[in-house]
Amino acid sequence: MTQANKPDELEELSLDAAARLLGVPRIVVRKLVEDNVLPSRIVKTGYRQIRRIPTAAVQALREKMHALHNAGLRRLMDIGACGPLRRKE
Repeated sequence: MTQANKPDELEELSLDAAARLLGVPRIVVRKLVEDNVLPSRIVKTGYRQIRRIPTAAVQALREKMHALHNAGLRRLMDIGACGPLRRKE
């Protein structure tokens, strides 16, 4: 591996690496690619085809997922601030 190849590897991730970064199963990343939520390109290596995803796109999606998660938690905390959640009898 030469120094010239290292920046490319850092700029793109495999499906497995993207899944680990997002904290989801690999099949979810594949579905996100198929639904055009994440861009990708196919790299042919002999008889195999490997899908590569831009690191920046994965990081942007991760930040969006965290923002939605945090917004949901804040909303739940606001609901809880109104009083305990009890069943009315």
